[in-house]
Amino acid sequence: MVIQICTAVVLTLSLISCWTPAKHVVRQYVRPYVLSAVEQGMSTVRWAQNAQHPALTALFNTAAHTVSVSFYAFFLPSLLWVCG
Repeated sequence: MVIQICTAVVLTLSLISCWTPAKHVVRQYVRPYVLSAVEQGMSTVRWAQNAQHPALTALFNTAAHTVSVSFYAFFLPSLLWVCG
């Protein structure tokens, strides 16, 4: 319940800050922290992108297929029919 309230407050504040002139002030203070986090994470992203292994390729191919329309159209209804 607390997580839902916190999420609602953060979402509300972010929407208000996007629709008002205050967005420039908020962006001014938030941007340096976001840029710092992105720059710190870039080495991890580059390392992950350079990792090559057949198992990783199979994993990501499978993951890519599970977000396709055919997955939602065929697999999920079948799963609900069998397990539901």
